Amino acid sequence: MIDKLESKDMNSMKRNYSKILMCLITVSCGENGGVAPGGDNSSGCTECKIFVSLSSDTGGTGLDGFDFLCNNDMNKPAGDSSYKALVASNTRNKDTSDWPLKKSARYYRPSGELITTTDSAGVFTLPLQNTFNATNIQVRTGLLPDMSVNNTCLNWTSNSAMETASYGETQFTDEKSYVTASDLCANPSRVYCVEQ
Repeated sequence: MIDKLESKDMNSMKRNYSKILMCLITVSCGENGGVAPGGDNSSGCTECKIFVSLSSDTGGTGLDGFDFLCNNDMNKPAGDSSYKALVASNTRNKDTSDWPLKKSARYYRPSGELITTTDSAGVFTLPLQNTFNATNIQVRTGLLPDMSVNNTCLNWTSNSAMETASYGETQFTDEKSYVTASDLCANPSRVYCVEQ
């Protein structure tokens, strides 16, 4: 009898715990993870940092792999902020909620220099005020000049020498900072990491 009662109480506690957990998730995240389409996240930064990863990876890393790279990179600024890679795909682009750039925000180097602002669509205002980095580095983006999706190593699933992805170079202050040319997906490349 005691075993049945304890089992019934444990099951009831588990159900209540699950309900409380789901309630907390819903309240803190909302239906869309707390993010509206176009990268507008009112709970995130509006004075944000962008850094160039020290680590590099091939094109088949996937979005989660690039984000992991950003959040565990040696160049990541100190603090608790999370970062997303500025790499475009079918599910991460300026028209989706997973877009890492926020609307009407200011973006800085980790050292404090203003790089640029974004407009009401969450894309860079050009020309940039400063380059992304003091030295020239090639960074994989998968973007076109209007910041729409370009070549993306088959949505970041391919390391093939037969597939390509667009890249930018950190020395430029125009659209070449995020799309200069394309490179083979088999070649490792760095990425821009955007504070959330």
